[in-house]
Amino acid sequence: MRTRTGMDAWGDEASGGRARPIRSRGPGVVVIALLVLALGACDRIYVARVSVSSTGAQADADVGSSFAVSGDGRYVAFQSTATNLVPDDTNGTSDVFVRDNRTGAVERVSVTSTGAQSPTTPFGNTSPSISADGRWVAFVGWGPLAPGVPVGTTQVYVRDRITGTTEVVSVDRFGNPAGFVSKPVISGDGRYVAYTSYAGTIVEGIGGTHVYLRDRQGGTVWVPTTDGVSSGGIVDAVSGDGRYVLFRAASANLVAGDTNGTWDVFRYDRVTGTVARASVATGGGQGNGASGSSDPAEMSSNGRYVVFSSAATNLVAGDTNGVRDVFRRDLTAGTTTRVNLTAAGEQEIASTPSSPSISDDGRWVAFVQNAAAGNVLPGPCRVALRDGDSGRVACAATNASGSPDGQPPAGAGPATISADGRYVVFRTNHPSLVPDDTCCFDLFVQSVPVPRVTGRTPTSVARGAPTVVIVTGANLLPGVTLDFGDDVAVTLTARVSDHEVRALITVGGGVEPGKRTVKVALPGTGPGVDAGASTSFELTVT
Repeated sequence: MRTRTGMDAWGDEASGGRARPIRSRGPGVVVIALLVLALGACDRIYVARVSVSSTGAQADADVGSSFAVSGDGRYVAFQSTATNLVPDDTNGTSDVFVRDNRTGAVERVSVTSTGAQSPTTPFGNTSPSISADGRWVAFVGWGPLAPGVPVGTTQVYVRDRITGTTEVVSVDRFGNPAGFVSKPVISGDGRYVAYTSYAGTIVEGIGGTHVYLRDRQGGTVWVPTTDGVSSGGIVDAVSGDGRYVLFRAASANLVAGDTNGTWDVFRYDRVTGTVARASVATGGGQGNGASGSSDPAEMSSNGRYVVFSSAATNLVAGDTNGVRDVFRRDLTAGTTTRVNLTAAGEQEIASTPSSPSISDDGRWVAFVQNAAAGNVLPGPCRVALRDGDSGRVACAATNASGSPDGQPPAGAGPATISADGRYVVFRTNHPSLVPDDTCCFDLFVQSVPVPRVTGRTPTSVARGAPTVVIVTGANLLPGVTLDFGDDVAVTLTARVSDHEVRALITVGGGVEPGKRTVKVALPGTGPGVDAGASTSFELTVT
């Protein structure tokens, strides 16, 4: 067990231990017990390497920088040139894989409906996107993985992991593979796929490079960037029901009043057929610098929240740091806020953050810090997690005991957070996060956030008498559990808020004097109950 001092995982000063006198009473005797509460004493975090085989063997080659996670963190889709993640991988090219973080199983999805691997190609199979339940995976493939696909063309495929079938999505208006595609994204329900293509044959009268949205069930195709000419849009996200498409473009004619002459982030509504610019200030003013020009933006599943990086200095007041920042746009409320701030609200002074990712409720935003001297999250950590409710910033790239990765800037990111806000997946070449890591860039999945305890009342508990214990702190989220150990009966646990949990306990008459550890845990979701995060405090009974 480790007791932290100085700065804790949230960038706050660690709390010191406080003595809590407790009076316990048993048959025929009176025992005076002293409970010493050591706050922030011991963190335990679920951290697992994703890029391994089903038997746990580490990959023999790098993992690519494009990957995706299912809504509850159970499944991760990624690309790699490794040859030992699945049996019979002999094509010598990049493939797309899916790992089940609950069972440890790994499968290759860049295969045909008969299970045949793709041929050797110079660029391989890349850019995976996964549905919320992990069933469907969209990706770009260079080799023909379906009937009728010409050799040497790039197509968007969707693999159904349940039926074992692979279909071409990037077809022209006659149903033939169109090709010339990049970076697909699939909706949470798996029905809609958006991608960029310059084929010019997908929709009649639409030429040049555009973003397309296809309904896999009905075959309807929408063009969010349609303006009759090439828009050069890059698609980044699709809402869970396929209604909204998030993309970046430098075109000036997608919305009225776009005169800044640079990249912006846009959201398309397929129901209304309208496009809204997301990279604007709270009052709607356009940015005076590029937004989304260097890294992807992201959108919550309901399409309400958008996070993006921008060099603009006029999206929020007081932006004087001279570096790119990460912003969150609430398209329902019409507000824009800066994400990469310290817990005290101070702006970043050194790092240029990138790769923002947001939870479905808009509360949690993960992003990469690209400088060792950043002040948003002091120390060597490169992946930050900001709580939009409290303003706290935590490290989201640590080992199981909460120690930051300490990696150099060149080895960081990107990172993405699961829709439920409980897991962050990130890429790094640092070897200290798990044992026996001796090769390559890997993917890791980590549970977030970590529950934090700052206090407990009452100061005394009579043995044998039912007592309500109130635990206060942060990140006491739904599902939080309190484990007081043996001989302490917990009759009822009630979560009051993210900052308070109450438990009705009865200390058994056989409790011996000495130290006792109380575990405060957030059970895992998709990867399993044990794949969560916990902290603890010590109770000394005398």
